[in-house]
Amino acid sequence: MCPLEGPDDPSKPIPTDPRSSLAIARMNWIHSHYKISNDDLLYTMSVFIFQTTDMMRRCDWRAVSPEESECFFILWTEIGQRMGIQDIPPTVDTLREWSLNYEAEHMVPSEASRQLAQLALKHISRRVPNMPGLRRLVSALFICLMDEPLRIAMMLPAQPTWAHRTVKTFCHPSAYIAVTDPPCSFDVDGRMRLYTLV
Repeated sequence: MCPLEGPDDPSKPIPTDPRSSLAIARMNWIHSHYKISNDDLLYTMSVFIFQTTDMMRRCDWRAVSPEESECFFILWTEIGQRMGIQDIPPTVDTLREWSLNYEAEHMVPSEASRQLAQLALKHISRRVPNMPGLRRLVSALFICLMDEPLRIAMMLPAQPTWAHRTVKTFCHPSAYIAVTDPPCSFDVDGRMRLYTLV
């Protein structure tokens, strides 16, 4: 049983999976080498929730439901607690409000952010063939995926209208494929299972 799922009977102790314990311990060990405030950890945790659901709303075939959003919140809250993050807001709405307020106060342009963004863009563009203009196009499309406050904070240039339209154009076919040709995988018995999209 997944330790984040918990037992069917609340009176029973939650089983611990050594793999999850090792993963959390490894992550905490990596973070221990840096001086990271609790608020920075909490904000980063919120990014994993809201950037995922916001991206699905922008680019997927449908937005997540309130129940699905709550599931993201429960999952990452559990992970955050196991990481030792304190003062996690009790609901998904209060966490989003806290996250937006934190962004407004702390997400400001800086040279360190610009350098990090340039390294990330270079890393992504190296994954595509070195054809004239192609890597520049990939970087432009990647920037278009950012929301405006993040782009400004990372001191990246605003992209032309055609680049934003290209991103939206790519999103529509992927959403169509997800609906008409649902993703599948092979189960333990070797048979293919199709995921039902609801």
